[in-house]
Amino acid sequence: RGTVMVQPYLAGIERDGEWSFLFFGGEYSHAVCKRPVEGDFRVQKEFGGTATAATPPEAARTAAARVLAESAALAGMTARDLAYARDDGCVVDGRWLLMELEIVEPTLFLSH
Repeated sequence: RGTVMVQPYLAGIERDGEWSFLFFGGEYSHAVCKRPVEGDFRVQKEFGGTATAATPPEAARTAAARVLAESAALAGMTARDLAYARDDGCVVDGRWLLMELEIVEPTLFLSH
């Protein structure tokens, strides 16, 4: 009972990881690449996943910034109006695929 969100399995996450792009006031700050343990697909720490500061592909970073700007616009705002945001996703067939956009209490990976 209740509402659920289902995401498709993406083999690329096991191979290439999942990216988290961090923005403050609409400006890109840093990125981490989250990876699962071998044989798993979950990148969360509680399942053994790791997060490492990394330099993302430029095209993915640009696409993530565009997603943030367009999402803010849907709410009648600009990305600069958001104190912080985390844009999670991965590259599939050479294109950025948004998995989730966190703007309420996101983990910001500030230690990275």
